[in-house]
Order: sequence, then structure tokens, then C-alpha cells
Amino acid sequence: MAQMPVKHYAMPREKYPIFYHLDVQPEVITVHSYERCRLESDGVWVGEMTLNKAFNNPDIEVQDNPGYTNTSMYAHDIERYDRERLIVDGGTLAPQHAGKVFAKIGASRIFLNRTFDQQRTNKGGWEVGDCLIYVIGMDRDGYPRPSMTVTVENMNRKAISYRASSIMDGQPIVTVFKPFAGDDFTKCSIVLRHSAMLGFTSNLSDWEPLDYTCLVEPILLPGVTVQHPATIAPDGTATVTVNVVNIETDEVLTRDCELFLEATGGYLPLTRVAITNGAGSFKVKALGLETGDQFKVKVGFRLMTGLADANFTVS
Repeated sequence: MAQMPVKHYAMPREKYPIFYHLDVQPEVITVHSYERCRLESDGVWVGEMTLNKAFNNPDIEVQDNPGYTNTSMYAHDIERYDRERLIVDGGTLAPQHAGKVFAKIGASRIFLNRTFDQQRTNKGGWEVGDCLIYVIGMDRDGYPRPSMTVTVENMNRKAISYRASSIMDGQPIVTVFKPFAGDDFTKCSIVLRHSAMLGFTSNLSDWEPLDYTCLVEPILLPGVTVQHPATIAPDGTATVTVNVVNIETDEVLTRDCELFLEATGGYLPLTRVAITNGAGSFKVKALGLETGDQFKVKVGFRLMTGLADANFTVS
């Protein structure tokens, strides 16, 4: 059964003194962020990025429970939280940071579904489905932002994920590429941007180095191919065969999904096509067109449109 390959890429790009720990579970991805601290002359630890104080109070008990609270009428389990800024021994984060001082500045999560542990996660209907890109970004003060579904926010702009998330004022930390609606996060490719100076940790181990997200973004999600006659008679009908493929290898992906159609001319009896085991077909009619006219049918996913064109000449 042909599937999209799962890749994990690490990009040592961030200049900020932030250390990330990425935890990937089937239904939730969490990124924890810690900033390096310096000791001020008054004996107070201050974060190098946020310039906020960190607390070194032995009477404060550090809890593993992040303490989620309601943030809206729909959310019982929020996607981002900021904890008390407690001092953390760098050695508990990674061996190379033993003896250094960090403070936890927050965490953010991406949920797979619209509910998690029987609670709503505030996801919209279009944020679950086929061919999606999720991003957790960092704001200008170093705090992790709530996750966003770039393919929803960026549907009309069609920019690469890095530009799209940057436009929305979120320096991307984690970018997740979800091929199909039925895939959990263990079947998604991930790009993590991290501090070249501080590194990162994760429960995943198979990380590959990467220079730029745009080099791999086109091959981390499924593509579409079409086969059809080049010509169609006036008011005639043609059948277009469609396959969902691995763009890098052209291998047909034996998955079920739904594709969306848009025509620049003629008539489409149906504007959606069901794909079964990676294959499907649809009909198009050159209704009202004359010899010499040209038109095309664009084929893609709901939010990743126009991945392939079926071009016709009326003759």
C-alpha cells in the first residue's frame, strides 16, 4: 500500500536564545520553549529574549500539569499556555546545557481533531481534512503562539508556508504537513526551526538537516496527475482520469480522498470527484463552445487547489 513518506527535518536557523523540546504524539503535537537567562547585578535572573524575570523560589512546586484554562466559549483545553517563569537547570533539558540557567516561557499545541479528551479544541471544519499545513509560530517576544492552519489562512494567497505564517506575524517554529484526513501526526512530515546555538530535543530521533523549507515543501504533500484527450468536440463530452500521487516518485498513493474541480469553460456535471485507492475520474462537457475554443479544468484539494490542469481544445 503506497503511502507518503514521513520526513523530519531540523533547520538550525533561529538566532533567538530559545531552546525547544518537541513532543509528537498521534493526536497532539506540543512544543515547549525555554529561554536562556542571565544573572543581573541585583541577583535576579532575567530572560535574554523576553527580558522578563524568572522566579527561583524553592517554595514553588513545579507541576507537570500545565494548568489549561478556558479562553473562549468553545475552548476547554487551550492550545497555548504560559507557565510561571521558574528557573530550570539546563542539564534537565539537554546534557550540553548542564550548569546553564533557563526559564520556561510557554508551550503551544496542535490538535489532530476538533475534540481532544472529549473536549473541543476550537478547530474549524476546514482545519481537518486532506492536504493541510499546520504551523506553531513564535511572537516577537519569544512566546509560542497558538497553532494555525496555514492552508486555510493562505488559500487565496498560495504562498509557501514560511511566508504565509510570517505575514500573519508568527515566526514559524514547527511546520506540520498532513497528507490525508485519516493520517495521525505520526504519519505527517515535520520541519522544526531551532536555535543553531542551543539545539533542541524531541521524542523523535530520525531528524535530517535542512537549509530551507521551500526545498522540501512541494514534495511533502500529495500531488495530482490527470490523463485525458487533448481535444473535445463542440458540445461533446470527455472523461478525465485522475490519480493522487507522490510528486517525487509519481507513484500512485492508494488512499481515499476527495478532489475539487474548477473549469474555465464548458460544463462540469460534478465539481467534486471521489478518489478510491488513489484513482478516480470525472466527465466534462464542451457545452456552448465552438471549434478553436480552449479551456481547462483545474484539479486539486479543497484548500490546495489547481495542482493539475486538464487542458482541452475544441475541434
